[in-house]
Amino acid sequence: MEVTKIDFTDDNVSKGNVVLFKNMLGNSKGKYFARFVRRTINDDVIVARIHGRGVGLDDLTVKAVIGHYKKEVIAALGRGESVNLMDLGTLYIRAAGSTNSTESAPSQMSLEPAFSPSKLTAKAVSSVEISGASLSVTGPRIEEVIDPFTATSSLNLAAANAATPDARPDLMRLSGGKVAVLRGSSLKVAGDEGGVFFCPIDEDLNPVEDKSRYIAVSKISRNKKQELEFFIPAELEKDTPYRILVRSNYMSPGKSLKEYREALSDPLVIRGE
Repeated sequence: MEVTKIDFTDDNVSKGNVVLFKNMLGNSKGKYFARFVRRTINDDVIVARIHGRGVGLDDLTVKAVIGHYKKEVIAALGRGESVNLMDLGTLYIRAAGSTNSTESAPSQMSLEPAFSPSKLTAKAVSSVEISGASLSVTGPRIEEVIDPFTATSSLNLAAANAATPDARPDLMRLSGGKVAVLRGSSLKVAGDEGGVFFCPIDEDLNPVEDKSRYIAVSKISRNKKQELEFFIPAELEKDTPYRILVRSNYMSPGKSLKEYREALSDPLVIRGE
């Protein structure tokens, strides 16, 4: 998905962008609905800004108060209570689903958190200006690479690397000649120029410009939007870094995009003997 980036280095910024998505259903088909590009701040940012106001409280005290406040809010929700969040709005529990009778309601309905903003919050949002808009672009995205032969996953490897940040990160390793699985979104391969390719990479970890060096996957055994399964080409060099490229113009059954979209995996290597 392509979005216009917003520079949030200025804490006083009061502008933002929206991304437009084409509506494909109902009476609004062909029109666009918008999603505001959010900027999320955490407790550390809040604490730093409070400290910048010179209120005379040290950071540890502010963090402790925020931590206890969150615990009490969670505890209140766990007791089935609604919480007025400092006059910003009400955090409450909403019943979801439908039921045929009062007897079946407990099993057919569920509870979920909801928020009702106050006038104060609504006024703050109304002061934000929309500075621009961009169209969303739906394309393939690789979220996980799996080697079923060794039961290894790139997500598990990433978590292990994060746990040891001072160590040199390990690369995902695939078993040559075996089956590999990609999971993500919009992965279904289509089009004469579409396919799955293993790309040699340069020193900056980008695919080399010479596309004649790309090695195409010849057999895709599972071709779905959320999962690809294929046999790893036998001619790949062992212990040599590659990135997997997915290229497709698939949009929906019987429909193709005019342009091809691509997605790249993180660097990986083929397991040696």
